[in-house]
Amino acid sequence: MTKKNRMFSQKNFENPDKSLRPAPFWSLNGELKDDQLLEQIKFFKEIGFGGYFMHPRPGMRTHYLQEEWFDRVKFMVKCGEDADMEPWLYDEDSYPSGFASGLVPAARPELRACALCLIKPAAEVKYNKIIAEYGAWHETTGKYSGDYEIVATQATGGFPWFNNQSYIDTLNPEAVKLFIEITHEQYRKRYADKFGKTIPGIFTDEPHHSPMFTDTAIAAMPWSPLLPAAFKQKYGYSLTDNIAGLFFDTANADGLRFDFFKLVNEMFIENFCKPMFDWCEQHRLELTGHFWEHSYPAPQSQASIMTPLKYMQRPGIDLLGRDVDKFSFYNDKLPHQTGNWQMVKVAGSVARQYGWERVMSETWGGCGWNQTLEDHRRMADWEIILGVNYIVPHLAHYSLEGFRKSDYPISFSRALPYYKHLRGLNDHLARVCYSLTRGEQPSRLLVIHPAANNWINWRERKKLDVNAVALETLTRQLVCSQFEFDFGDEPLLQEDGWVKNGQLGVGNVGYDVVIVPTTATLFSSTLELLRRFVDVGGEVHFYGDQLPNSLDGRLSDEIAAFAKHKNVTNINDFATLEIALKAVIERPVTIESPGRIMSTVRLDDERVILFFANYEKAEQVLTLKFSSGGRLYEADTVTGVIDAIPTSDADGKNYQFKLFSGNSKLVILDKSETAVHKTLCAADIKTLLTFDGPFEYERLDDNIMLLDHCCYHINDEAPSEAMQVEKVKRQFRERYDWIYCNGIRYPREYTRYGVDGPRNTGDTLTLAFKFDIADAVDASEIRLAVEVPERWQIVVNGQTVADVNGDFFMDHCFGVIPVGELLKSGNNKILMTTPMIEDVDPDNIFLLGDFGVSLNRGVPFISTEPATLNYGAITTQGYPFFGGRIKYRLPFILDEEIEQAVLNFAGMGGVPVFECQLDRQSIGNISNAPYQLELPRLTAGEHLLEITLYAHLRHLFGPHYIEEYGNNIMVACPHYNLVYDGQREESLKFVACDLLSGIEILTNFQHKPVEN
Repeated sequence: MTKKNRMFSQKNFENPDKSLRPAPFWSLNGELKDDQLLEQIKFFKEIGFGGYFMHPRPGMRTHYLQEEWFDRVKFMVKCGEDADMEPWLYDEDSYPSGFASGLVPAARPELRACALCLIKPAAEVKYNKIIAEYGAWHETTGKYSGDYEIVATQATGGFPWFNNQSYIDTLNPEAVKLFIEITHEQYRKRYADKFGKTIPGIFTDEPHHSPMFTDTAIAAMPWSPLLPAAFKQKYGYSLTDNIAGLFFDTANADGLRFDFFKLVNEMFIENFCKPMFDWCEQHRLELTGHFWEHSYPAPQSQASIMTPLKYMQRPGIDLLGRDVDKFSFYNDKLPHQTGNWQMVKVAGSVARQYGWERVMSETWGGCGWNQTLEDHRRMADWEIILGVNYIVPHLAHYSLEGFRKSDYPISFSRALPYYKHLRGLNDHLARVCYSLTRGEQPSRLLVIHPAANNWINWRERKKLDVNAVALETLTRQLVCSQFEFDFGDEPLLQEDGWVKNGQLGVGNVGYDVVIVPTTATLFSSTLELLRRFVDVGGEVHFYGDQLPNSLDGRLSDEIAAFAKHKNVTNINDFATLEIALKAVIERPVTIESPGRIMSTVRLDDERVILFFANYEKAEQVLTLKFSSGGRLYEADTVTGVIDAIPTSDADGKNYQFKLFSGNSKLVILDKSETAVHKTLCAADIKTLLTFDGPFEYERLDDNIMLLDHCCYHINDEAPSEAMQVEKVKRQFRERYDWIYCNGIRYPREYTRYGVDGPRNTGDTLTLAFKFDIADAVDASEIRLAVEVPERWQIVVNGQTVADVNGDFFMDHCFGVIPVGELLKSGNNKILMTTPMIEDVDPDNIFLLGDFGVSLNRGVPFISTEPATLNYGAITTQGYPFFGGRIKYRLPFILDEEIEQAVLNFAGMGGVPVFECQLDRQSIGNISNAPYQLELPRLTAGEHLLEITLYAHLRHLFGPHYIEEYGNNIMVACPHYNLVYDGQREESLKFVACDLLSGIEILTNFQHKPVEN
């Protein structure tokens, strides 16, 4: 993109291109039907998505890589073209990429994944076969004498996740060659004319070189049968003769490990990453996705988390998990995904260095059904500041049938009660991403990312974690001190590093200052670059308590000698480092605040574009100090409106803001314009009135009663005790030797039953759900929601129910059946009977209607609804499973007219969004800080404030029996809903869904600025 194209445009800010809008992982997890596909694509467009990734996912019944699959892809591509959206391809079913749903290892068994394992003598090598033995080792004597065995193994296949096959050897070029032939070439044959036009690119998901299927090994390393010969050719000595050093601290262990992982990294790049990149480049597609960076700092899955990203036209990362204290500046642990600052920063660094415009993040997976709009925005803002500019929401489920609803939700679908409010979130993200792809990022600082430290210390996890946390802390400190910087990968420095014009560079970007963080070793090639750099005036700072003592894993005193150069310093505290950096690096803007502020800057010829956020616990008053004067604008990323911000500063360089906790702002300083000078008066805030409950209310959607316990029997056997439906499922699947694993019924839905289809045992399964209805409840209009009701015979209180009425609840899989006339006060029973066929997949059922739900010793029953609601959790006021809207009515009377006023909330209370109306007119929505809305002029007399609470779906879809400690990471992974003996409590667990007390109206909220 030329410099001219990178200039900020208000028109383009207001209406960002589709390519800047989020595009979800579309979980294609059922039988794909054109009408449902089209309906969901229209929905994506409605809520502001710019495209979608056509992602085969657990539960898909359409045959992958067969004509029916390609027909559906053709249809989805055409729908995207008609809707002016971007349909992206995805290269696997479902992940990690490379095995082509099992077709690669099935065709070429010698390409199966391998591992190098340390085992006890004669130990079973579970899942694998031994393909080579490299001797027995005695740890005490350091000789080959028999305490341990080192063996190379290869997967035997039969893994349900890999469609009864295995993963592949990604170090073998034949594997990716066959993968591309089976997968990518099939898309090219059919849609080549759409490549680079309608279809922007293809997503690859978590390819890696991890030693898989090594449960019984003491330790394991990546392996390929090609490694020994390649090692000997590259280094001139035998890997197999010295192999004990990979696992034990032999005399040459560090050097051996350095050489081993360096070669593994190079083979992964040359034999997997580069062919994928080259194929996409040749066919005008962008390769995006991510590798297995989650395992960092352990190097077995990905020796370097940076090197492979060079070989993506749109490099990316994966961020699973919740918006929690993992953001914390003070966290002394290394989060593996959300909250890992350096993992995000490395992707943006590689993109800058190699000229890639966009950085992708697979975001919000496993956040759970109670993730709020505020959570979404906080997480995305955080990673955008660190370098991401393309958000891929995880997931948009095609179907929520059965286990699918537990597949790393949240789900961006019409099931969400607040789905229409996703438009504002997506507009915000698109406008921020647009703004931060304008101009240039002024990075003059390079931080070496010390992958080799992890190579030589891979067996000592504590040592790895200490260094990784130290680097994470340095990353946070640099970001919050407003230093724009990039990480430098040593393998990429060796390949593409340079020194010229007084700078040390990687790829397309040069740097004036280099920081070498704590590490035990450096590449010798890195030291040579640093020598040349300081000799031409560059600055190098070793940061940490001690200098590296080795090169390429071998002890060396060369670094100590280098550290005596006049342009090299050794600093062990950040305050000193910050002073040294400020002396060299002029920042275009600094933020003065009592706490830490995250920020990032872009510069074009006329503007300074600044995006910043407050992740401290409290609001902050801060001052922006620009190095050049000009007129400052605040760009409202939700509405698209850009307004000038006044300042009382004479030269137009200083601007003050109040920034609430969790809030972010985008401001633009136009250096070609003069500042708006005004005297800013202090706010004089007064509380006009505070609302006290109880409140009249209106429930706008059906209440819901969850039925997730039942008795069951097969044929005429005696009924079981009451248990969770999931436990029923486990018991009968184990009885028939049907798979029960991972919460996902693998092998693939479309192949697991073979030619003859799912097995029919000839038996009959009956589930019996029992529940109570209080005497005063009118049950006549109650309806029953059941997944795939056509496969069940349903009997309510002894009477067989009629067919479903054609309605559905939340998702197409839930049929709705009127049953009210069959219900009674007191005890009720629903019997559901079906032939015991292998694909039977019972799940919880729901009762819908006008009623309350109460708990009797933890057991829910249908009760009368309360006449009023108080502040606090709706779960304790008749709505423990509710997933819809409740409108609270707050009338008030004013004695006099109020010209300026603000409606103020204490917070969100776990609620995704509140809609607010005053006197039947909308006054806006509240979904994030500062939890305030400006009110129109208030006349004297009676008024009605109405607040509509949108509930989340956690209490409906679960997990129902997991205590959420704080905001636990991946609160709703598939395995969280599985049931094993002794592993699940039986008491329901609830999370926040509250109208917090203290809603108030404030007056004189802000005096108008006075013209100077």
